[in-house]
Amino acid sequence: MNKLEQLVDTEWSRASYLDQFAEEPTTGPPRLVISCSRSPLATVKRLAAVLDGPFLLLWILHTPGTAVARGRYQSPPLSKEDLDALLTEFGAFFEGDARGDVWLHTNTPATVVYECHDLIYAYGPLDQFAQTLTDAGFSKGRPSIPAPHAHVYHHEFDPAETNLAARSTGDIHRFNRVTTIDRANGRNDRQPSFLALSHMHAVDHAPDALHAAGRSTSITGNVNPRILSTFARVPGS
Repeated sequence: MNKLEQLVDTEWSRASYLDQFAEEPTTGPPRLVISCSRSPLATVKRLAAVLDGPFLLLWILHTPGTAVARGRYQSPPLSKEDLDALLTEFGAFFEGDARGDVWLHTNTPATVVYECHDLIYAYGPLDQFAQTLTDAGFSKGRPSIPAPHAHVYHHEFDPAETNLAARSTGDIHRFNRVTTIDRANGRNDRQPSFLALSHMHAVDHAPDALHAAGRSTSITGNVNPRILSTFARVPGS
């Protein structure tokens, strides 16, 4: 299943990227923007492998498909083994559905973001990240979000959304809802340091001209809902 699709002639197909990365400035520290031809989570794991744990995983659910509240859900500290297990368990959901973004954070400090445009953003030891990517066959070049494009939400992943948000007490992978998202005025209920970086990333990642051109336009496919606006949901067909 695809989380991002592009229009080629008259057909929607999986958005196509090259294995490449580029450094870019932000309103805070510089970062790498990374695109993958396949399996972005494999690249996320590769980047996490050069970092020291423990890790925090932040799941930002911006387009819920169930009764789960829109918001930011943070894990307790995870070892590399626990992180790998969590990413493997929910890998198909994270890679195949655009309803949420995944953040990894350590005290290195370093943060790796896998977001709904199928791109990865990496903050922290950029030289180490760049070398890791080069060793994996990536080349330098700035990824470009295809236009027009569509974010895809699959009802088949609704159980995964519910499961991830409702981890039981005592489970090492339990997630706590740490803040709500109010995109109308940019206000958060609470703003710990990790979330402050998340807010900064959101500002830096404001849609560019190509993405903004598709905002608020909805397209319903034969099987799955597709939309060009990031934070709206089309009812399932």
